[in-house]
Amino acid sequence: MLDLSVVIVNYNSGLWLKRCIDSILMGNDLSLEIIVVDNNSKDNSVSFLRESPYREKVVLEQLTENLGYSGGNNYGVKLSKHKNILILNPDVLVTEGGIEEMCLYFQNLSDKKKVILAPRLTDEKGVWQESCWVFPGVKDVVLEAMFLSNLKLFRKKEKGLSVEECDVLSGAVLMMSKERYLELNGFDEHLFWMEDVDICFRNKKTGGRNLLLNIVSFFHYQGGSSNAVRDKVIANQIFSRFKYFRKHLNSFNFLIVNVFLIFQSITRWLVFFILSWFNSVYALKYKGYWLAMKKIFYWLFTKDEKIIP
Repeated sequence: MLDLSVVIVNYNSGLWLKRCIDSILMGNDLSLEIIVVDNNSKDNSVSFLRESPYREKVVLEQLTENLGYSGGNNYGVKLSKHKNILILNPDVLVTEGGIEEMCLYFQNLSDKKKVILAPRLTDEKGVWQESCWVFPGVKDVVLEAMFLSNLKLFRKKEKGLSVEECDVLSGAVLMMSKERYLELNGFDEHLFWMEDVDICFRNKKTGGRNLLLNIVSFFHYQGGSSNAVRDKVIANQIFSRFKYFRKHLNSFNFLIVNVFLIFQSITRWLVFFILSWFNSVYALKYKGYWLAMKKIFYWLFTKDEKIIP
């Protein structure tokens, strides 16, 4: 069986973390190393790990600062003892035998040292979530800014094959060799969001493959680990797009992206500001886009790339 370390980065995930670990321990007959990196959570989501039987089965690393998704995973992978790793979000529930099936498929790949593998993700009703995308570009930014990104005409249709080669895989669940992870220098710690897009791009650019294993599915509660700070999440997502496109686009295309991302932030802020008068649910969203605009303009003058804590 595959030599595997599971790395979970936790930040105020509440009960989702316990459910995630229970699903690993109960549903898979494997000798796994499970590492939980806690990003200085303010809730009690890791308290159960100090109790039996969890303290014997899970390595808990509690950090005194929030390193983010990228920094937390990079920290956990460096601690891992096995040759292969499984990056897992705390809002994911592993299906019975799911990790075993992924391991069996992965270990039989002739090029596994350059493969990133992910399972199909479903919601609580078993409905497929989008788990595979094309790499984003200037066209995608323009369409989203113009409120056109959800038109089916512009969306990639997954083929539903048992195994599908993709550009981007969801960072909620990713399996790869530790050697490959370190060759790619792990996740980019300058990004708060699009870390999965970035590592998949670098993997493919250097001759690797990103594979979606549709015959294995995990349950993913989207946003389960981020809804409590939705305003900061939105702001950091927009800012991370700037940094991602600056990293991978030429100067001219990056200028176009700048213009449309600023336009998107302004228009979304106005829309959600008006909607918040009628429903307070939208208040965090308009605050998020306001924070995004402030951060963007602050960055333009200071080049300060720190995320909003």
